Amino acid sequence: MLKKLFSRRDESRRENHSVLSGRTIKYVVLRENNEETVLGHAGSVSQRNGEIIVLASGKVVFRAGLDSGVRMNQLLSGNGTIITGNDLENNGELRTIIVHYTG
Repeated sequence: MLKKLFSRRDESRRENHSVLSGRTIKYVVLRENNEETVLGHAGSVSQRNGEIIVLASGKVVFRAGLDSGVRMNQLLSGNGTIITGNDLENNGELRTIIVHYTG
């Protein structure tokens, strides 16, 4: 029973990653201490070599291993995703970003 519960969660996590991959980004913000700072505009989300990579304004603004406990939750509007994980682009620091998609 417990094995089924965890396997479903892993399947759901893989589905979330695949749904995100290839999405076009309008802008990305960093949520820190109840404040949001824009990290970049016009980019994409991709999945490569076991990592989720967020590009905006021509640079990698977030990169985390898919097996490292990355959490993703879709915004209620459906126009974006909240991603929390250890960002390999920032010394593995735990960060929360919000990716807003184009139309």
